[in-house]
Amino acid sequence: MLPRKVGPLISLRIPEAHRRAIRAVAVSRGMTFSDYMRKMMEEHLLSLYDSRDSLYDKHERLDSLVRRFILVCRQDVVIAAGAPGTQAKREELQDIAWKAIAQAVEYSKSEQAAQNAAARLLALRVLGYLIRTGLAIQDSKDKNFIDDLVEKLEDSHGEWATKTEASDQKPSA
Repeated sequence: MLPRKVGPLISLRIPEAHRRAIRAVAVSRGMTFSDYMRKMMEEHLLSLYDSRDSLYDKHERLDSLVRRFILVCRQDVVIAAGAPGTQAKREELQDIAWKAIAQAVEYSKSEQAAQNAAARLLALRVLGYLIRTGLAIQDSKDKNFIDDLVEKLEDSHGEWATKTEASDQKPSA
């Protein structure tokens, strides 16, 4: 029985030495030449996607996480007092906060932030307010105290977002 076709045929020319080397690797792994080439292509495409995702979207992922954190904090659920039934919401906030903190640190180390010192400083300010707000929620501070921190977080996030959007729109020299 012939193997079924996966998709359209793609042909390319490579030196015979490369073809022999690829065939030898495929045979050593118990695969056909075509299966090995498909697997190699898939792995390459996934690595391109992963590297693009990790480099290109640091700004967007941080922005999304901070917006989500603010949204969850702004809901009418009393999260600070440790009231019954709020543990799940507090855990969700803690999870979002940790992800946002990690993303803020990654963004501040990125090449994109290195090119814009003001944006890096503002990202670190957002990071500071994230940490303060997260700790206030964990320490069960009162709602007004947390609302003040969320307001400061929202202001610093807006300032950072405005600064990074303005720098993204500047033409590169």
